[in-house]
Amino acid sequence: MIGSEEGIKAITSHLQSLHKETSSYSFIPIVLDPVLSSSSGLDLTGSDSLQALHELLPLATWITPNWRELHALTGLPVTSIAEATTATAHLGSRYPHLYIIVTAGDSPTPTDILRLPTGEIHNIYGTHIDSTSTHGTGCAFSSALLSRLILGDTPLAAVQSAKSYVSQAILRAPRLGHGRGPLNLLWPLTDSRP
Repeated sequence: MIGSEEGIKAITSHLQSLHKETSSYSFIPIVLDPVLSSSSGLDLTGSDSLQALHELLPLATWITPNWRELHALTGLPVTSIAEATTATAHLGSRYPHLYIIVTAGDSPTPTDILRLPTGEIHNIYGTHIDSTSTHGTGCAFSSALLSRLILGDTPLAAVQSAKSYVSQAILRAPRLGHGRGPLNLLWPLTDSRP
């Protein structure tokens, strides 16, 4: 999470300097999880940070907003898959180079929307998991996505793999604490179930 306008500007400046100095980093995708709101719905950034984020987006390769974050980024209503698809297209028209994956884990029908820079749209269907072990799902998803991209997966395969990884991390969570508990992010190493 980038908690301030200053933090966003520092990252933007660093990425700009990398682009100017060398192209040796051009093969590394920049996956931006905007983290504008928490799993519990708490807003985490102000309007100044949101404006600074729009200055960072041209330097990113991917962005992974949930429905609330997509609404904040576009100003459009996002309360259904149809509205999410419209808002995704709007964000893509503003930043045509971006790969956009809109996550819908909080909705009763968790259908994620992948928009490629070509404008092509893919719906990635999922099953709602009734669990309180969902703290950090967005961070886990974006990290898993980046890992799969670096390993050479296609955009669609990387998204599907990241979604599956997070779903299993929720299903295999240890059910700790009260409220939103942690995922089991190490399940591929520690769990022998299929």
